Amino acid sequence: MDRSDDTWTGPGGLAWSLAWSGIGGDRGRPADALAKASAPAAAVVGSFDSLDDVEWVAAETDIRAGDPLRCGQRIELARGSVGLEFSSGVSVRLTGPVIFEAESPMKAILTMGRVAVTADTPESKGFTIRTRTGRIVDLGTEFTAEALPDGRCRIGMLFGAVSFHPGELGAGHLLRVGDLMEVEPGQRQVTTRIERGDESSALRFPSIDPPTGDDFADRSRRQASIRSVLGRLYSNLPKAASAAPEILLDGRGQRTPDAPSESLYFADNETAA
Repeated sequence: MDRSDDTWTGPGGLAWSLAWSGIGGDRGRPADALAKASAPAAAVVGSFDSLDDVEWVAAETDIRAGDPLRCGQRIELARGSVGLEFSSGVSVRLTGPVIFEAESPMKAILTMGRVAVTADTPESKGFTIRTRTGRIVDLGTEFTAEALPDGRCRIGMLFGAVSFHPGELGAGHLLRVGDLMEVEPGQRQVTTRIERGDESSALRFPSIDPPTGDDFADRSRRQASIRSVLGRLYSNLPKAASAAPEILLDGRGQRTPDAPSESLYFADNETAA
């Protein structure tokens, strides 16, 4: 049996032609490699601005400062930090370990880890980061977001404002400078919000009512009581000893930033209930 190029000739002059994947220079290359080579590259949505002491989850990852950031590109960083510049003007700093994916110049997904975002240009307003618990929508700001392995999300405001939308259709929570929010995953999300007050003795907050002496928990109304059922109150120093649990029902806040006698706190390594 004789072979000539791509044709085999057998007895009686019968010939069979063999179809090769890619005639010429691509002869013998795997079909999947050819598909990747011929597939159009994903749209560029930004670039890698800086890489500091990085260690990638996949050892074969080869990314350098100045490389393009593409739509759908998944960044899996074991440690170190990476700076990204989106074409919309948004700057993002990733701190490992982190899993982050760019969806467009105005959208990204944070699966795990911590990011710091600066979106202070008119073009970057509306930049959105999705987590397991909802969407963080920029309103012209600097903020941090952290997605924990158990699904919780933490948001911290440094400048400006963002709107946090639980789930896909949830109404937005407006967060401003100094505000912190933590959201737990699940059908019934538990949201913890810490607002920055006006730092006055009146303890005024944007959306949290200040302490009052005539609410249901006011002990003078005899409708509520409180006691410690587990744990030991701090009492090591006379001038720094914790007040009794009833202090939480007097309708007043601390008169000074450091007022142990007007606060309730437990001893170190004690469980409170």
